[in-house]
Amino acid sequence: MTFDDKVRLRTKEELLAQNDGLIVLKKLFDQINLSYYLSSGTLLGAVREKDFIPWDWDVQMYLLMEDAYPIRHKLNEFFLKKGFVIKKFNDSRDSLKWDLRKEGAIFELTAWYEKGKWRYRRKESMRVPSYLFKGEYKINFKNEVYKTLNPPEEYLKFCYGDWKKPIRTSNK
Repeated sequence: MTFDDKVRLRTKEELLAQNDGLIVLKKLFDQINLSYYLSSGTLLGAVREKDFIPWDWDVQMYLLMEDAYPIRHKLNEFFLKKGFVIKKFNDSRDSLKWDLRKEGAIFELTAWYEKGKWRYRRKESMRVPSYLFKGEYKINFKNEVYKTLNPPEEYLKFCYGDWKKPIRTSNK
């Protein structure tokens, strides 16, 4: 089986850079009291592997649109001060998203807006049940405590189906 560059195994140094950057983001968000949630492959690795998935190419976090959008430009300033490069910034109420880089690691931050029983982005083409953003669920990951979707296992089932079985692919 061949793999594309996205799902190549990350080096120890790359995985350390992912962890270091994640800690910086967590501390920043905690400092300014911004709600965030470990998500996607980052949460999958934290729950299933108790580590980053070595072939996952980015670190992902969700934000609440109502919290992040009003301070989006201030967040850009914070990211730059903390040594991140803003590779891409979608400045939209429908699709607020950052693609950040630091020490070769990729960080994707996406904001989700609530409408009824769902949180959406990208003209409602992407959705997550809104109840998963309720309450406060914390997970210990690599000796740091992070906020995440509640309960994480239901989010992982929603996203991946059989999330307990590792699949090495970039096909979402």
